[in-house]
Amino acid sequence: MTGSVLPSVAATLPIESILLLLGLSFFLGLAVEEMVSPSIERPGGIRTIPLLSLLGLTLTVIVPGNTVFVLAGFFSLALWLSLHHVSKNSPDPDSKGYSLIHPVIALMAYLLGPVTILLPHWFSISFVVFIVLTLGGRDRLHDLAKSVPQEEIFTAGKFLILAGIIWPLVPDHLVVAWLPLTPYKIWEYVIVVSSLSYASYLIQRFFSAKGGLLAGSVFGGLVSSTAATVMLSRKAKELLPDQKASVSAELHGAIVLANTLMYLRILLVVVFLYPAMARPLLLPLLGACVIGSAMALYLVYRKKVSKDGAVAPENFPSHPLELTTALVFALSLVIVTVVLGWVGRHFGTSGIDLMAFLVGFTDIIPFVLGLVHQSTPDQAGMVAGAIMISASSNNLAKAAYEISILGLRRSIPSVIPLLVLAILGFVYAYLVV
Repeated sequence: MTGSVLPSVAATLPIESILLLLGLSFFLGLAVEEMVSPSIERPGGIRTIPLLSLLGLTLTVIVPGNTVFVLAGFFSLALWLSLHHVSKNSPDPDSKGYSLIHPVIALMAYLLGPVTILLPHWFSISFVVFIVLTLGGRDRLHDLAKSVPQEEIFTAGKFLILAGIIWPLVPDHLVVAWLPLTPYKIWEYVIVVSSLSYASYLIQRFFSAKGGLLAGSVFGGLVSSTAATVMLSRKAKELLPDQKASVSAELHGAIVLANTLMYLRILLVVVFLYPAMARPLLLPLLGACVIGSAMALYLVYRKKVSKDGAVAPENFPSHPLELTTALVFALSLVIVTVVLGWVGRHFGTSGIDLMAFLVGFTDIIPFVLGLVHQSTPDQAGMVAGAIMISASSNNLAKAAYEISILGLRRSIPSVIPLLVLAILGFVYAYLVV
């Protein structure tokens, strides 16, 4: 018997699967009836879709273990829907419109029968929910598609090529003895960090407008807290001479919040790449994130921000998926990893702590990755202390950036929380080392 890949289910057809199929198919048919404009001709509704699902179920179990009937039914339905589609798309301007989405829904309704019987119930439920959400989100999805610039689509395509095609081809063995990272591992770091930054960038650009400045600062901080600090400080410099005190509080709160998200970004990177090393970092990083967020919200809400005085959200960092940015990150990772290994061998923990303080005035993610990669679980205390030192010195650097842009007096409300976070980080490192 040809095509015998389906399991035999006719003899033990579970009643709960049949009831689930009936419920899901009626739900899908109702969604099609409610969400599709009556001006559009459709081959299916609350009656047809359940019948198509039952047809798929029947052809699945009528001859157990044979896919011929299922495939024959699928292609026959596809042929009929194609002819129906062609006949309804006549050049007559008075004829009803006809969308290709409806034949696709009919085919998916047919497949719902085999899916419900042969696959876990969570899959069949997700299958229907996805269809319904796609139907209901038609206008929003079209608006989103129109709002995405063409260069963003090209950038996403390039990223998929780099991550899905080139990355698997990179060799996964040590190339030189003095570099404890394989090219594959380096590229993995670049992909993970870039993915996190890119996701935050997209959310900040397309979805944070309604959330205002604070929402933008959250995602801007996940992309680059340093870039967010500089841009917010410049915006504050433009607005401070003639703005209300409440607006000043919102800007200072946004600066603190953007810097606070640096701790969450570090934790996410470690969780994705070295989950075993993430546990000892939970307390210091999440603790700093909570304390910083509390100080940021205090700055904002101690003086209620008026609707007229609210500051518009800012597009903080530049695009995080530029090839130059990725190459610079990879080069920084290689240099920091090599230097870190040399410092650890010759100067031990004190040398690593000093290096952690110095690299805090630059991008600390390469240092974090290089440190975690070359450490063992029994060195968790040293790793956590060094990471907190680098994060603290990074806060000092960003406080200096803010002072250089705004001046000392105007930057005090947000500089003080940054100094508090830095001091807490140094104290934690002193206690655990």
